[in-house]
Amino acid sequence: MVSSIILSSLTFGLLISASFSEAATVFCYDEADCDPYSSMWPGVCQDGKHQSPIDLRRDLFSLFSTPKSVPLNFNGGYSAPQFLIKDNGHTVQVSFNSQLTSNAQMTGYGLEVPYTFAQAHFHWGKDSMSGSEHSIGGLHHPMELHLVHYSTKYPSFSAAAASGDPTALAVVGVFLDPTPTLWNETFINTVPAFDVIANNLPMKFETTDEVVNQPIDLSQFLPKPTDAFYR
Repeated sequence: MVSSIILSSLTFGLLISASFSEAATVFCYDEADCDPYSSMWPGVCQDGKHQSPIDLRRDLFSLFSTPKSVPLNFNGGYSAPQFLIKDNGHTVQVSFNSQLTSNAQMTGYGLEVPYTFAQAHFHWGKDSMSGSEHSIGGLHHPMELHLVHYSTKYPSFSAAAASGDPTALAVVGVFLDPTPTLWNETFINTVPAFDVIANNLPMKFETTDEVVNQPIDLSQFLPKPTDAFYR
């Protein structure tokens, strides 16, 4: 159960309510036997009113409007001297340790308690017109990074994920583009952390993490205090 997601293109973002079912072990997005309309996506995936992903309708906001100033804060814990990486069969996941916890925390913007960073993972597609889970006016970005956090009300990520509490998890979603766009002036070639991950991609599906003895700073993906985002 994911409670909220803050979408950002490093200059643009959104925080929304969201839910998903973790009951299915096999799922996909575009094949009839496992797409979101199949039995592999049960429960709230079919009848929920606040699930993710969503399409950001252009008629609900203006690119040239002045965003409201709201606090969204990240502490200095988003870097580590080494990290773990694995291909879990659905995505590439990066974490700081096998317990999926860290000293990194997110606060503000209506979050009642601090949220601790657990892991990051990517969504991508077959071409530059697809890939991101979320979209803007029906248009997708080539890639989307999710930085998953869990509420400090819970002792661990696993406890939060299993709780069924709609406030248990919060996710920062970052749109990634290979070149500057109207929506995203900061692109992946300017983010060293992306190169660190790309240069250490697992070659095949693994059930265990690989240790990468190389420093990484995931704060390079985070929205800055002057960036606009939406909830």
